[in-house]
Amino acid sequence: MKENQFKIALSVVISCVVLHCAAQKLPVVQQGNQRAPDHVKIDGKLTEWGNLFKAFNKPAGIYYTVANDDEMLYLTIQATDVEVIEKITKGGITLTVNAANKKQDKDAKTVSYPAYDKKEKPLFLVINKPPLVRDTIKNRMHADSMMSVFNQQIVSKFKLIKLTGIPDIADNMLSVYNEEGIKANAQFDSRIYFNYELAIPLKYLGLTEYPGIFFYNIKLNDAAAYAAVVKVDPNREAVNYTDNAVADYSVGQASAQNMKLLVSTDFWGEYTLAKKP
Repeated sequence: MKENQFKIALSVVISCVVLHCAAQKLPVVQQGNQRAPDHVKIDGKLTEWGNLFKAFNKPAGIYYTVANDDEMLYLTIQATDVEVIEKITKGGITLTVNAANKKQDKDAKTVSYPAYDKKEKPLFLVINKPPLVRDTIKNRMHADSMMSVFNQQIVSKFKLIKLTGIPDIADNMLSVYNEEGIKANAQFDSRIYFNYELAIPLKYLGLTEYPGIFFYNIKLNDAAAYAAVVKVDPNREAVNYTDNAVADYSVGQASAQNMKLLVSTDFWGEYTLAKKP
C-alpha cells in the first residue's frame, strides 16, 4: 500500500515539474504552424495531441496550440490556474480570425465558447484542489470525484457557441450539437486541469486556399456580469460568497481573484496553414 502511495505521489509531482519546465521553454505566442493529427475527436481530451502545446501565454495563463488539417482550424487550450479556469467557465473564450489586418478587419470572424444566453447563469465552480503528497490516495479519490462532478456540470452548462461575422451561418448562437460542423468541447482531467478544444471549418473563415495566412486573437472574456463577490470582515477573513451580477462594493470587498474576472485578457498571433506532408 505504501509503495502504491509513493508511486502515485511521485507521478503527480513529476507531472507538475514537467509542466512547469515546459512552460519555461515555450514561447508566449506560437511560432510556426502545426498539422493536426489524424482522426481528431473534439471531446475535451487532448490525448491525440499528446497533451503537448506550442505556446504558453503567461499573461493570459494558458497553454495553447493553433493547428489545421485540410478542412478544419483547431484551437486547443489548457488552463491549470484556478482563477483562469473560473474566468473561462464564466466568460468563455473568443477566437477571432482576421484575414486582412491584425487589428482592423470589418470581415473578422469570431467564435466564442462557452456562450450563455441572457436567461442562463454560467457554470459556477468551487475548485478546491487537494495537497499533492499528504494522504495521496485520498487526494486522488477527491480529485477523481471532483473531475467527474465538474465534467457533468460542463455537459449541462456548455451548450452554446456564439458566432459573429460568418455570413454563411444565419444564427449567431449555435448548439454544440449543430449541423454546421463547428465543434467545441471542454473537460477537466484527473489533475483538475481544464482542457478546451475548438474546431471550425476553414470554409467559414475564408481560408480554403494556401498559403492561408491570417492573424488570430485569443481572448479570455471578462466575467464581470457573473463575478462572485467575496465579502470580508475587518480581519480579512472570507465570510460570505454570492454570485450576483452586480456587486455593491460599499458593503464588502472584492477579492483579488474576482477583480481578475472583471478584466478580459487577449493576445494576437499570426498563422499560415500547414500543408499535408
